[in-house]
Amino acid sequence: MPKNSKQHSGLTQRQTTALLTIVGIIVLIVAGWLWWQNVYSTPERVFWSMVNNNLVTTGITKHSTQSGQQAPTTTDQYTRLTFGSQNTVRSIVTLTQDDGTNKSVVKTETIGTPDNDFARYLSINTTQKSSEGKLLDFTKIQGIWGKSPDPVAGQPSTASYLRQAVLGLVPFGYLDSENRASIVSYMQNNQVYKPDFSHVQKTTKNGKAVYIYAVEVQPKAYANLLVMMNKAMGLGAIDGLDPSAYESSPPIKTQFTVDKNSRQLVSISYVGSGQEEAYSDYGLSLPLILPTQTIPIAELQKRIQTVQ
Repeated sequence: MPKNSKQHSGLTQRQTTALLTIVGIIVLIVAGWLWWQNVYSTPERVFWSMVNNNLVTTGITKHSTQSGQQAPTTTDQYTRLTFGSQNTVRSIVTLTQDDGTNKSVVKTETIGTPDNDFARYLSINTTQKSSEGKLLDFTKIQGIWGKSPDPVAGQPSTASYLRQAVLGLVPFGYLDSENRASIVSYMQNNQVYKPDFSHVQKTTKNGKAVYIYAVEVQPKAYANLLVMMNKAMGLGAIDGLDPSAYESSPPIKTQFTVDKNSRQLVSISYVGSGQEEAYSDYGLSLPLILPTQTIPIAELQKRIQTVQ
């Protein structure tokens, strides 16, 4: 009887051990959740992790739209950047102009590599008429690829499409750890971006948790950043860019939307300009076949101008 009474009067050693193990697991889960919420997922940490991730991606798609405030022009552009063994950019741009009298819709495709630019007109539709009163006909020009001159040995390439795409308001690339750390450190120390961390909006977009930041971009510091990125990407100097010329320029006001969990940039809105940029397809690497049948880009532009 005493033996049975002892077994039912309290926990056995095995039960005590199991209970302590469960309590320990619960404590770890709670501690992990608190760390996630209060350290790992703070707005400041998420923002700078996003900036760092942008510099170590193999691919990104940007969809940019802009409506002209003065001229009746709208631009819709899809840009696909690929980094790694082959650094390339491919863009599809639809430009619409409607002044109430004439309407033109021009769709172009461009491809950029470190050495060459390629461009062609996919379609040109316009209500404009020639001096003879006939609709302008661009069908003989559509689909023809123009190509920039090949680089001259010992001289920098004149190709600009890839450089322009890489050096957006937020740069993208696939950099080694040393270059990446140097560039992110420069951004932070020189306040290239000044996010208002005290007034971050926390919401959801397409079912995902996001942070929305009001961000001011400092023009001079940003211009210096472009110089650094160009060097790190091996794209050569940027002709005509003098960071000191932006000494007294006012900041660019924007709004960044960042995925809280993936630390990926979702979109950028330019305050007061009507320009929006959306980002997707991170890490997706698509092979790009360069055009082989081309004419000089200057010749393509000449043919366009002869249509009257």
